[in-house]
Amino acid sequence: MPADLLIIMKQTRLLADIKSISFAKELLIGKKVTLVVKGFLRDSAWKLGEESVQIDRDNKVLFLKIPIHRDSNQLAMQVIENFKKEIDLVFPDSGKWLIRCNNISEEIKVKS
Repeated sequence: MPADLLIIMKQTRLLADIKSISFAKELLIGKKVTLVVKGFLRDSAWKLGEESVQIDRDNKVLFLKIPIHRDSNQLAMQVIENFKKEIDLVFPDSGKWLIRCNNISEEIKVKS
């Protein structure tokens, strides 16, 4: 068995690889907005987990983690699988915010 396959089989929980994040509409304080996250899974055995959101109001940073998991006994061809996930968010304050989602960060502006 190739060494890289053995390494993948041992890793059963990771964070998803994110390609982009964007918002469906203008960001307004206190209004629900949908964040669109696009990324990829390393093969068809990986599955998306439940995301977690943490907000640091003092520093205006939103931390979003999207985990992935796989059964270490499941074999799959190493073919990248794209995904798109929509997450509803509400920003409590206006101004510049930093969004940190797994491997990428983006600065946005929330209007009052």
